[in-house]
Amino acid sequence: MAEASQSDEKLDLKVSDSHGALTHFKVKKTTKFRKILTAYASKAGIEERAIRLMVDGERVNLEQCPGDLDMENGDQIDAMVEQQGGLGQDPAAAAVAAALRANLARQAEIEAAL
Repeated sequence: MAEASQSDEKLDLKVSDSHGALTHFKVKKTTKFRKILTAYASKAGIEERAIRLMVDGERVNLEQCPGDLDMENGDQIDAMVEQQGGLGQDPAAAAVAAALRANLARQAEIEAAL
């Protein structure tokens, strides 16, 4: 049986978010990181432009592919959500932050009453 060429060789890669949740992708060594980013953003429900991919602490050039970085089966790509500005610029984020603060205050009141 003929040996698979490098371009046909598939890798099982993990994409990890900031909470440690893993999403697995089986890709060719020649698949551009842009395509991996698009698939990850779709699964995670996050806009592509808000995500930065990193390998070994270095930001990935989306035009590169796993083969360019000598990645192997089981290697991990870190997906970081880029935050710009403060909460005051995004009404939805401000509302979530306010709700979290209110929940923490209620939890503290309940714990104090126990």
